[in-house]
Amino acid sequence: GKTGWRIMITPLDAEGAPPPRFVMLRNSAVSTSGDTHQRVEIEGVRYSHIVDPRTGVGITDHSLVSVLAPDCTTTDLLETTVTVLGPERGLKLIEETPHAAAYIVRKPDNKVEVFESPRWNRLAGRADGGGRAHE
Repeated sequence: GKTGWRIMITPLDAEGAPPPRFVMLRNSAVSTSGDTHQRVEIEGVRYSHIVDPRTGVGITDHSLVSVLAPDCTTTDLLETTVTVLGPERGLKLIEETPHAAAYIVRKPDNKVEVFESPRWNRLAGRADGGGRAHE
């Protein structure tokens, strides 16, 4: 009797980050990648478990990338790739991928940044008023 599964997108663990968001999944998948739980701090620098293959070093932009797509193989591939590419190049890749959307929250310095691909709200469904969490 439901339109799909209501899934919470974990918020970034940073002051000023937006609250959790929710998506409604039906015949689709979502996955999130980031450094909220898997990271190391060395001499005051936070390194993600996601390694940039160009440098061989963990990503240092504190971020979470969520991707919606028809299947989990696609979402897993894209969320990690978008994390490495960054928002500008990553969102370009998402737009070139049919039926995919991305939501990015990052804090590269002292400012929280939020990015959404144009298809995000449509593919996220109406779990709570357009994908946004509320109390």
